[in-house]
Amino acid sequence: MQAQQLIEFFQLARMPRVPVENYYDVLAQMVCDRAANWATFGVGWNRTFQEITRVRSRHTHNNKLYAFDWWEGLPEDWRPGYPRGFFRLPKERVARWYAHDPSVVFVDGLFGDSLSPARIAEMGRLALIHIDCDLYESARLVLSRLELAPGTILIFDEFWSPAGEWDWHLHEARAFYEVCVERNLRIWPLARRDVDTGPLSEQAAFLIQ
Repeated sequence: MQAQQLIEFFQLARMPRVPVENYYDVLAQMVCDRAANWATFGVGWNRTFQEITRVRSRHTHNNKLYAFDWWEGLPEDWRPGYPRGFFRLPKERVARWYAHDPSVVFVDGLFGDSLSPARIAEMGRLALIHIDCDLYESARLVLSRLELAPGTILIFDEFWSPAGEWDWHLHEARAFYEVCVERNLRIWPLARRDVDTGPLSEQAAFLIQ
């Protein structure tokens, strides 16, 4: 899979750019069904997850946020500087901040085990899916199992690198491309952060049409 092919397929160069400080709020305002559940795959060090929980509390009602993680970090080596085990964090250091909120549901384990048919049925139709899987295999598994119904927003945390600092086209973007082609999904590029280099430039969001 070539990087330029993905840039053209997902219209990344023409994707609307949103200021860093407004990015998640803007996407949350685009959610169609305010009462449908959300899911995030990869909590990691809790930085992006805090943003997801913040905007969800402001823009939805009577729904749940399912947070999937196995808390042992990356299950295999990723890009340079991110070896197996990177992002390891004791669950208690994250979960304690949400102990008062029963609508935040932590789902422990590797995605292959935790994203079961029963769990998918329990979550129902998802209004927003946050993919922070990093690795191709992890993202591919999640995207292959979920319904991805029209109206669903997908937010990717490490989708691409505008400056080409790493092989982004081999991971989350590749996984999404393959699922789009296999299912003949119609997607609309919603937004990316208005940053050209570094970690904050890697986020991108799409609507399933």
